[in-house]
Amino acid sequence: SMPKGVLADTGLDALTHAIESYVSGMANDFSRGISLEAICLLMKYLPPAYQENNPAAKEHIHYAATMAGLAFSNSANGICHTVATKVGGFFKLTHGRGNAIALPYSIQYNAKVVGDLFTTISRAVGYSGEDAAKATDYLIQRIRQLQKQLDMPGSYREGGIKESAYNEKIKEFALTSRTYPTTMTNPRAATVEEFESLYRACYQGDYSLIK
Repeated sequence: SMPKGVLADTGLDALTHAIESYVSGMANDFSRGISLEAICLLMKYLPPAYQENNPAAKEHIHYAATMAGLAFSNSANGICHTVATKVGGFFKLTHGRGNAIALPYSIQYNAKVVGDLFTTISRAVGYSGEDAAKATDYLIQRIRQLQKQLDMPGSYREGGIKESAYNEKIKEFALTSRTYPTTMTNPRAATVEEFESLYRACYQGDYSLIK
């Protein structure tokens, strides 16, 4: 009975919980095992749940979202949650939508230090190679495909935020993001300049802006 838009927002929020908890600086064997299974379930069952209203798929998502919650309760989240909280809180995006949009950009940012972990995730969802950079690209493309299947914007611009208003807040967001709780558990420490680049990339939909 959940509206499709809510399913998309909350489903991709759960995926964010699962992925960020897997690469968190506080992750452990227990949390990573739960995270990885949640990722696999969500990637597989979100499309039929959303597109077909499939009851069996929705049941799998129910379990997966709960598992992702257990995982991040034991390992915390990361920089995607920082960005989503800042942008969503000011521009009134739902928490899930804010995370869903920022997730692939956050993966690209963190890949410099946890490419091996993203490779493990990528292999679990279909990647068969060895190269960490290609594995990260594969994971990002799979998430972008999932966003499209769930009618999710691929950037904050596509999400309807006005560019002038967004640009006015980038500096403030970046300055206050460095000490935000989920930044503390992110696997890569971010400077103000790097945060600014990430906020710009999330708005413009341009991964090349990420420093």
